[in-house]
Amino acid sequence: MLQDNLISCKKHPSIWPKKPPKNIIVKMPNWIGDVVMATPVLKDLKNHFKNSKLTAMCQSNIAPILNDDPHIDELYSYQKPNGWVHKANPLEIVEQLKYGQYDLGVLLTNSLSSAWWFFRGEIKKPFRLCRKIAQFSFK
Repeated sequence: MLQDNLISCKKHPSIWPKKPPKNIIVKMPNWIGDVVMATPVLKDLKNHFKNSKLTAMCQSNIAPILNDDPHIDELYSYQKPNGWVHKANPLEIVEQLKYGQYDLGVLLTNSLSSAWWFFRGEIKKPFRLCRKIAQFSFK
């Protein structure tokens, strides 16, 4: 399912990586039910990119759902930033993304802040998956 959609993304060379990524991060949804429904994406990504390290990124309150997922190599959980006043937390998220040196980022959210984190975190090839597989690239 997703594998076919990922392969079809190769038609868009500005979006699809020229070589298989070594380090992938997936920004999971923020709601429990949405996370459960999104877990097949992790499986499909791991099956398609067998030699890649797969990191799932989620809010700490939903991290226990993903703790035992066999398809992820690393789980990065963070505390939900609280408004514009608490700027330190989003900056910590950006720094963690930079530190991870991700080749490919997949956004499973329809969130401007998540896209902004990926941009500021210097994710090399970010794209967004939604119902119709809409992709975008910052570079």
